[in-house]
Amino acid sequence: MVHNDMKPWFVTYTSLCLMGSESGLADVLLNMFRNLATSRYEYDLVAYSVLLKGFCLQGDLDSAMELLIEMINNSLIPTANSFNWLIYGFFKMGLLDKALELFNILP
Repeated sequence: MVHNDMKPWFVTYTSLCLMGSESGLADVLLNMFRNLATSRYEYDLVAYSVLLKGFCLQGDLDSAMELLIEMINNSLIPTANSFNWLIYGFFKMGLLDKALELFNILP
């Protein structure tokens, strides 16, 4: 893309995040996410949700929860889908009390 003087834009990066999160590359994508966030790109709820899903699928619930808090700190309101991935992750890891806690605060 860059070789053809085409600049990637927000949707391009979000699409990369989606593909990578489903391939177990959430950590790599988070680094890309962080680097781009310091430049001219501002991520929206969709991009955060895609990364959140990736961490939950990998079982990295600490990173997923940190991302959820970052979303909220950036004035983004997580959707029920964001919470569903976290609940799924906690349930899958056998942490039913954490899953129930999140379920009880669903929007």
